[in-house]
Formats: sequence, C-alpha cells, structure tokens
Amino acid sequence: MRRAKHVRLRRRLVRHHLPIAFGASVSVAILYAIGPGASTVERLSLATSYVAMALLALTLAIGPWRVLRGRRPVLSSDLRRDAGIWTAVIAVAHVVLGLQVHVGGHMVHFFFEVPAGALPRSSPPLDELTLRV
Repeated sequence: MRRAKHVRLRRRLVRHHLPIAFGASVSVAILYAIGPGASTVERLSLATSYVAMALLALTLAIGPWRVLRGRRPVLSSDLRRDAGIWTAVIAVAHVVLGLQVHVGGHMVHFFFEVPAGALPRSSPPLDELTLRV
C-alpha cells in the first residue's frame, strides 16, 4: 500500500507539477522580456500577475471542460488541485513583488499610515504607527 502511494505521488509530480511549474516559469520569463515597466521588480510583478490569472482560469476551467467532454463532474481532482497550488504560489510571488512596486520596498507603509513629519521612505518608530483602513 505504501509503495503504491509513493508511485502515485511520483506520477503526479511528473504529470502535473513539473509541466505546470515549467510552463509558468517560461511564461513569466517571456512576459518579463516583452513586458512594459521601468524596473525589474515592476516587470516581474506584471509578468506574475498575468501568469497567476491564466493559472486561475485553467484551474476554474478544468471542471467544465470535464463535463463538456461527457465525463462525470467530480468534487476534487488531482489536476485541479495541483493547478490551484501553482496558482497560489505565483499569486503570492505577485503580491510580494507588487508590494515592492507600490511602496518602494517599505511594506510597512502599505499597511500603516506614515506620520506627518516622517520622510516618505523612512521607517517610523513603532509607537507612531496607525493602522491604515
């Protein structure tokens, strides 16, 4: 039983994870190379946003595609789960990069108000921070 599970996991790695990861990496590289943007971080942020959206569309289309092919709909499939995992990985990378673009690397300023006397790029003392709502 344990051996069969190991073989099934290895098959999923080869059939799902590696192609999705390779496709996402190549897509990010192509979109980075041809995409607009002044800085590297800005271009990577845009590239990861488009790839994450495409992976989300793929993840959501797997169920209807299965039904259109005449197969029975299922609540959970390995391919949909694995595509969703890579969607989340690329989306988290986009959020981290996007925060770098929008607040210039000072992520604290995205979540907290900058005090009136503080410089926009400096880190204010913790007792002067107020939560941004």
